Amino acid sequence: MYDNHYSDDELIARLYGLDRGDDHLDRCFQCAERWQAVRNRQATRQAEEATIPEDFWRTQRQAIHTRLSEKPRVWRPWLSPVLAGAGAIILAILFLWQPFQPEPPVELISDAEIFEEIFRSAVRTEPVSFEPVKLLFEVEP
Repeated sequence: MYDNHYSDDELIARLYGLDRGDDHLDRCFQCAERWQAVRNRQATRQAEEATIPEDFWRTQRQAIHTRLSEKPRVWRPWLSPVLAGAGAIILAILFLWQPFQPEPPVELISDAEIFEEIFRSAVRTEPVSFEPVKLLFEVEP
């Protein structure tokens, strides 16, 4: 017995004349049996192909020629990016769109309150930035 038996691929290569060209099949009983099975399978397949009527092959050839003479389907390479862009725009609109919310009503201030605010800011002797410091140390005016 030999450790290096032929693989199925090697037997098929030998069947089509692409073998290693050694005498392994003469010395190895297991590989010789497998080789015979491969040859029998090929003979059976060739016999089955011979029984297929000529009309079958004729219709196959006609179908192939008909298909080859048809106008080829046009692949539109610009269609994919356009569809992807449209999908991205739709998704952006769906995620970014906010339903309309009316602005809160503006609180109306009387003229007297406006003048009072103006007078307070005009009379003030310290800068406006000093206001947070007053709050920090709780200085009373």
